[in-house]
Amino acid sequence: MSAAPATTPAEELCFDAAGVALLMPAASAPEIAVLLSGPEAPFGIAVEVFGRPESYLRMRQGPIVHGMLEPYRQGRDADADTFARVTATSHELVRLAGAGRLFGAGDTAVLVPRSADGRTVRRISVPLNPIGSPRRAVLHRAHSSAEALYELLDEVDDPGWVCPVCGRVSANPEPHTAEHGVPGHLIAGMLPGERLDQTSNYSTP
Repeated sequence: MSAAPATTPAEELCFDAAGVALLMPAASAPEIAVLLSGPEAPFGIAVEVFGRPESYLRMRQGPIVHGMLEPYRQGRDADADTFARVTATSHELVRLAGAGRLFGAGDTAVLVPRSADGRTVRRISVPLNPIGSPRRAVLHRAHSSAEALYELLDEVDDPGWVCPVCGRVSANPEPHTAEHGVPGHLIAGMLPGERLDQTSNYSTP
């Protein structure tokens, strides 16, 4: 998901993050959270916001899992040519109230993508990872703050279906579950004969 079209009034611009890349510097410095538009997490991210460019490598493979932070370790600057680039022009450095709850540390630097024409967004939402149904934290820009501060506005249900096998969000279970390649299964993660499973030779009661 991406930011709202440039024709939307500035006060209504919003960004719904598909995931969060958590960049871990090699030195003892605060971690950096980059909000991702998804649906795929980049292999590497080059950050050009804090002076000297730095590059980070993704530490896992597979799709973005709903609500799970995507860990990145600091890599070699030479790799940055093929990485997704994060600059002061493409992203805004902000502070989130309650960042410790979302990212594990209150001093985490947060980089939010700007709109297509470079404007800042007024509202952002970040996927949460509860035990039950998927949810999102909705934050809005504080008008009275001199700095770029976003405060928690609400927590809402996230529309869609989260796969119990890989964690990817889809509009519907099918045809996604067929991608897991379980022979005869239409619903991934279910054993033959279980209530939610439908195989070629089994009828659900």
